[in-house]
Amino acid sequence: MSSRKRPLGRHLQLRLDEARIDRGWQSIEARLPKPRARRSMRPLVLALALLSVICVAVIWMRPPSSPAAVIEGAVLASSATEHETIELVDGSRLVLDPSTRLRLVHVSARQVRLMLEEGALDAYVTHADTRPFTILAGSIEVSVIGTRFRVALEQEDVSVSVDEGRVALRSLEGESVPATLSAGESWSSAAPTSLEAEDLVPPLEPNEPHPDQGRERPRRIGSRTLPPRFHTLYAAGRYDEAYASVEPARFQRSLKVGTARDLFALASAARLSGHGRDAARAFDALRRRHRDDARAGLAALELGRLRLYELDDPAGAAEAFEDAIALQPEAFFREDAEARRVQALQAAGQLEACAKARDEYLQRFPNGLHAAVVAKRCR
Repeated sequence: MSSRKRPLGRHLQLRLDEARIDRGWQSIEARLPKPRARRSMRPLVLALALLSVICVAVIWMRPPSSPAAVIEGAVLASSATEHETIELVDGSRLVLDPSTRLRLVHVSARQVRLMLEEGALDAYVTHADTRPFTILAGSIEVSVIGTRFRVALEQEDVSVSVDEGRVALRSLEGESVPATLSAGESWSSAAPTSLEAEDLVPPLEPNEPHPDQGRERPRRIGSRTLPPRFHTLYAAGRYDEAYASVEPARFQRSLKVGTARDLFALASAARLSGHGRDAARAFDALRRRHRDDARAGLAALELGRLRLYELDDPAGAAEAFEDAIALQPEAFFREDAEARRVQALQAAGQLEACAKARDEYLQRFPNGLHAAVVAKRCR
C-alpha cells in the first residue's frame, strides 16, 4: 500500500439535509448580538401623507386677505458712487441711483408702499389689480397702473417719467398734478400749478399815485404772457383746453418773452395734449432763454425725447441731450440723458460720435441701468 496521503475530501461526503442546515444557522444566530426589534414604517408613512394633505388644504382654503407684511419700515440706502438693485417679494425690481434713500413702509403679497426720502430710482413693476403698488416722494404719491417708470426727489422738487405703461399721480397737499402719465410722458413739480407772487401785479406803495389816476384800470391776474384761463385749466389738469386757450399769436409771443415758469407750463400742456411740435418749441425757448433756471436742464431733456421719439429728428435730439447734460451735469437724469444721446447719435448715423458717447457712458456708468443696451450700440 502506498504511504502517500490523499485528500479526504475526495472520498468523504457529508450529508447536508434541510434539518442539519437549520440547526447550523440556529447555532450561528445564537452567538450573534440580537438586533433591536424593527417597527413597521407603514403607520408613519400614512401619518405623514395625511399631514401633508391637511397642510395643503389649510393653505388652499386660507383667505387671500390674510398674508402678513414681510417688511415694515426698513430703510435702504445706496452709496455715493454705486447703483443698488432690490428685488421685492412680488417680483418687482427697483434700481436706486447713487445717494438714494428708500423706506419700505409696507411690503407684502397684498400691498407694496414705499417712500423715496432722497435721490432717484427706476421701477420695474408687474401691475396686479389686487396688489396696490405706490411710491411716495415728497407730497406726491405715484401709483402703478403698469410698469416701468422713474421717480426723483431733488430737494423739494419731484419728477416722474414713464418709459412703459402708465402711472397715476396724487398730491397729498392738494397740489394740482396730472391724473396719469403714459409712456414717453414726464412731469415735474417745478412746473407752475397755481398763481405765484411774481405773476401778480405788485400792490402800490402807500400814497403812491396810480399812473391811471382818475379812470378805472383792470388789474391783471395771471402770468405776464398767458391768459388767466390757461392757468386755471392747467392747474385742473385739463391740458387740451389749456393749450387751446392760448391763441397762436400769444403762443408765439410767449416763446419770445415768457418766463421760465410760463414756458414750462405751456410746453407741458402742449405735450400732454398731443401737440409735440409746439411742446418742443416751448421747451427749446426755455432752455435757450433761461439757461440759469432750474428747469432748463429738464426742458432740454424733454426736448430731446420729443425730437427723438415724435419728431424724427435724431440729430437735434442728440444736441438737446448733450445740452441737458451741460446745463445740469449732476442732475438725477444724467445717466438717462447720456444713454439717449447714444441712441440718438446712432439713429442719426453719426457712428464715430456715437462710439465716443457710448464709451463715455460705460466709463461713467459701468453698472448703469442702460449699460447692457448701450454697449451694443454704434456697431
